[in-house]
Amino acid sequence: MPAAARFMWRNLINEASTVTLAATSATVPVTNLAHPALQKAWRTSGVASESVTIDLGTPSESIRAVCVAGHNLTTGGTIEVFHSTDNVAFTTVGIKTAGSAKIVTFFFSSLFQQYWRVTLKDPTNSDNYLKVGRIFLGDYWEPTAQIMRNWSVEIVDDTEIEKSIGGQKWRNIIDSFVRVSFRLPHLSKSEAVKDWFDIVRRMGTKENLFVSLFPDGNSTVKSVTDLYGSFIGAPGMTNPAIAVYDTNEVLFEQSV
Repeated sequence: MPAAARFMWRNLINEASTVTLAATSATVPVTNLAHPALQKAWRTSGVASESVTIDLGTPSESIRAVCVAGHNLTTGGTIEVFHSTDNVAFTTVGIKTAGSAKIVTFFFSSLFQQYWRVTLKDPTNSDNYLKVGRIFLGDYWEPTAQIMRNWSVEIVDDTEIEKSIGGQKWRNIIDSFVRVSFRLPHLSKSEAVKDWFDIVRRMGTKENLFVSLFPDGNSTVKSVTDLYGSFIGAPGMTNPAIAVYDTNEVLFEQSV
């Protein structure tokens, strides 16, 4: 059965009491990875092989997801994720080619490890540096049922176009972004009242999170349905029935 939508909202890089970030190189601080703005990125001095090691201070939390966003990898660049108990011997979780994906996601069985490493390699990158805006490290919430079929995705361009008296046009260019609309159907009472409302209360419209609408989708689908951003309006419930709950329309906008 295909995986349902997954919501990565408790980022241990921000929530764990003691977190240390160490990079092989940094012309812009690696601590920027803990900042929600993608544009405030970690930048390296090389492109061949650059890593960030994350020490969570304790192996007490379950981790099933790593997301990497705001990178400048070319289509042939790779990202590899490792974990370790002692910060010496590291075991690989997986390696992925960036392709056209703006967000690269790794999902795996639950692991309790203190040390994690993300390694980027892109030796032909013409920027002569690598950058990452945000890394998620933590667990995800996945409802029982997949989103309803009438989900939608659109590209929003708020660029303002004005015309002068002489007929010339000028543009106030604003970066375009993705907006998705979806509903979560047939939630159990626990999923609706405890899990979903907990996410909504914690995130509101002010906090950013990662969402993967189709975790098992191909790279083309995931390029527009793996998102980092925020809810537009706090989503609630509609048509609650006995032991069955549906969310109302959920609007989610990608951060730029």
